[in-house]
Amino acid sequence: MSAVPAAEAEAVGALRAERLLRNRSATYAPARGEPFHEGWMAQAGQPEMVRLAHAIVAQWLGSRMIIEPDELIVGRLGLESIVRWSSDRGIQFDEARWQAARQGADGPAARYLDGLAATWRGRSTRALLDAVLTPMERAVMGGRTSSLGGCHSAPLHVRLAEEGTAGLRRRVAASRAEHLGTPGTEPAEWYDALGVILDGMDRVALAYADVARRAADAAEEGRRAELLGIAARLERAIRGPAQSFPDALQAHWLSMVLHEPNRIDSACRFDQDLWPFLQRDLESGHLSEQEAREWVEAIWYKLAANRSWSMTLSGQLPEGGDATNPLSWLLLETLARLRTDAPNVELRVHRGTPPALLRRACELLASGLSMPALVNDEPVIAAMRARGIAEEHARDYTLVGCTQVVPRGRCGGAYEDLIVTATKPLELALHDGIDPMTGQRMGPATGSPEELDTYERLEAAVLAQIDHMARTTTEVVNREYAVLAQHSPDLVKSLLIEGCLERGRDYRRGGPLYTEGLADVLGISNLADSLLVLRRLVYEEGRLTLPAMVRALDADWEGEEALRLACRNAVPKFGNDDAEADALTVRHFTHINKAFQARERIYGRRFGIDVVGWTGAVEWGRRAAATPDGRKRGSPLADSVGASQGLDRQGVTALIRSVAKLPHDESHGILALNLRFSGRTFAGPEGVDKMLMLVDGAFAQGLQQLQVNVVDADTLRAAQARPEDFESLMVRIGGFSTYFNWLSRDHQDDIIARTEHSL
Repeated sequence: MSAVPAAEAEAVGALRAERLLRNRSATYAPARGEPFHEGWMAQAGQPEMVRLAHAIVAQWLGSRMIIEPDELIVGRLGLESIVRWSSDRGIQFDEARWQAARQGADGPAARYLDGLAATWRGRSTRALLDAVLTPMERAVMGGRTSSLGGCHSAPLHVRLAEEGTAGLRRRVAASRAEHLGTPGTEPAEWYDALGVILDGMDRVALAYADVARRAADAAEEGRRAELLGIAARLERAIRGPAQSFPDALQAHWLSMVLHEPNRIDSACRFDQDLWPFLQRDLESGHLSEQEAREWVEAIWYKLAANRSWSMTLSGQLPEGGDATNPLSWLLLETLARLRTDAPNVELRVHRGTPPALLRRACELLASGLSMPALVNDEPVIAAMRARGIAEEHARDYTLVGCTQVVPRGRCGGAYEDLIVTATKPLELALHDGIDPMTGQRMGPATGSPEELDTYERLEAAVLAQIDHMARTTTEVVNREYAVLAQHSPDLVKSLLIEGCLERGRDYRRGGPLYTEGLADVLGISNLADSLLVLRRLVYEEGRLTLPAMVRALDADWEGEEALRLACRNAVPKFGNDDAEADALTVRHFTHINKAFQARERIYGRRFGIDVVGWTGAVEWGRRAAATPDGRKRGSPLADSVGASQGLDRQGVTALIRSVAKLPHDESHGILALNLRFSGRTFAGPEGVDKMLMLVDGAFAQGLQQLQVNVVDADTLRAAQARPEDFESLMVRIGGFSTYFNWLSRDHQDDIIARTEHSL
């Protein structure tokens, strides 16, 4: 960037950011073809891992390398194909796209498509995984193949900046020399395949540089210089190590793109990874503070435009002490200035967090931004230590996806291995193991409603169904990962996750230092509230029999509105600091947590649970029958670890006290508490102080995470009626924020239904 007066540079940077954000949803024509398939076929006779590596590189190189107007960091691959690869989904065969292409094709085109189908139909990663599930297991999994889609991880993308492909080649060579031929380690072809991937990374960077240079030939003078700078960065940064902060940003971003071309994942501890490069440039005078800001906005645009997931700021250093640095501040201020819904920013908070940093985060929340999510280091780190993660690695944790907890750069596992609803075991217990939504057996026979004639027998049936759910779902995950380990090694992650090269084992075959499993559990509050209703109204007060209650539920309360309202309003609910309701919730939360923790993860450690809510509260609620807490069939489940929507009626202090009784320091996490406040709550000069008091009080009681919406229901209803007037209105869903207008009506209604608190 050329030297210009500070005020002028700031104005130019602001205009660039504005143009980039306006262009955020722009689409570009992709390349069309089958480069993955052709790369695979070209290597016939080679070992499968080597063929896979060549096919991946062919897909990279066969994609359109897009350069968007005004951007300074590049990396967006456009490709439409029937067969493609991604790190998290493996090899995909798009049957619908194949059918569309085959219709009307003849001659060589038809023969080509028939050959493509013969090669991949039934051999895609999803097909291989589907083949190992029984019908009942598929029903228990909700029709979802556990290991595909929504998976999140935390590779060390900074390795491309710190070492480049040259440094990674040295790592591969050292691992090969140490481990090749040792029992339990990878064969020679694994190392050969890693070499192909590294060569491919170099080729992509050089090809992208050529695209930038060709674009420069047709560009105006100012943009021409930028494009030539992009080309030069691409040529040097990928081989590494990065010589500047811009080089490091480009290398880091390209690593993210090549790791997952179709879905950018989490930026993780971005301030920790990239600060050394920025610090060096600032201290040497290579960059001014204004130029640094413009470069941060450049990478922020890429993260926002590609819907990146978690970016974790501040927290602690691996050796202890506060990790906040000037880049932490710069990133937080970029969030404040650009107010985008991505990346999904979280601020780690601990006893040594600078008060000014926490106050600034509270200012953003009080203003209605809904980010950052606030994460409490002490219980999160305690939970990690309890499950055997080294202290320095626990301190270095990051959040991924919808704020799942991960040992940064050292972890395997999807961190969304599976999704379950806590109400389904109750549904099964009330129907002797049959799912009332489908009529399909999903659990063991634990007794008809007539046989469950005491509360103790009912609860025993529910606990048996929970145990069956945990056992069945984790067995499915482990079986699927055994298939993945055999057929779909992850060559890219193996270069970027600590432990893989150090142990000589692939990412999917026990390479990472820690391989953990995670169940995202929805509706625990609904389960506990429902059990208390049954205990009170059926077994203690005798208002009706259990068979009569089951009939009312199966009819979705038709003709029983008085009963439904009694179930909803006449019995205490979790979230109101009620000793009986809270104790029952803690009991069943603990049982679910321990049921999953008792299960071992293939190639690794144990499973755990998180309670985030996200869009699953609505989506999986549609699959849930009516529940005794007064909830109707298909309506949303509890949206977080807090109360069910609208049932926390004693104020936010009572809600926090209830949630604090859960075992946060024993829970894999994250356990997220969603809170919605009226817009008036934090208005005025004392508003931020009130927010700080809320956070301090919640974290002092040991909560893991707070997610805060400051927007009143009237505003949300107005946005439904006049969306054009509320285009920038952002809300917190569960594990992420998004624009209210982008949500479906069901999700909008769910946000509105949340209790509107005040202080």
